[in-house]
Amino acid sequence: KELFKIKCYEKAKKLREIMTGLFGVATDGDCAKELFYGTDYHSHLAAEWAGVAITTSKGIFRKRNQIKNVQFKTKFGEIRDLTGSCGIGVLSNERQPICEKSKLGNFALATDSKVLNIENIVGELYDAGVSLSEASFQSPNHTEIISKLIHQKSSVEEGIAYAMNRVVGSCSLLLLNE
Repeated sequence: KELFKIKCYEKAKKLREIMTGLFGVATDGDCAKELFYGTDYHSHLAAEWAGVAITTSKGIFRKRNQIKNVQFKTKFGEIRDLTGSCGIGVLSNERQPICEKSKLGNFALATDSKVLNIENIVGELYDAGVSLSEASFQSPNHTEIISKLIHQKSSVEEGIAYAMNRVVGSCSLLLLNE
């Protein structure tokens, strides 16, 4: 019986490494409450990090917090009071969403990705002089890598297509721009 528990725990741990919840809202009215509750709905994934980004009159508002030992609702309640028509939310084991200001404009990016060739891509980015700010001692942040690939092209659409063609593995993404 104890061996069965250990095997179940190990299987759940492996699944947890790749499970991410993405949620996006685009509406003519305010999206904050829908974003809050829709993102919270993914809390059962037992993610370590949560984040949201919402378009406001001042630009993109982003908040990220570690939620390993707390509920999403306790860390993100204030977003229900924001005013904006578009937003993305993510629960993940990586810090997300990534916010970028660049030649492509301002945007927030969240992904559910497993980039199997990440070491090759990171090496190429370093060779091209690209810095990574979200990398940890464990591994590069897959969402940041996808973002850096998107920035190599002259439009967001071309960049997404380029990133999807470069990635060996899988990647679903939500991109929120101003």
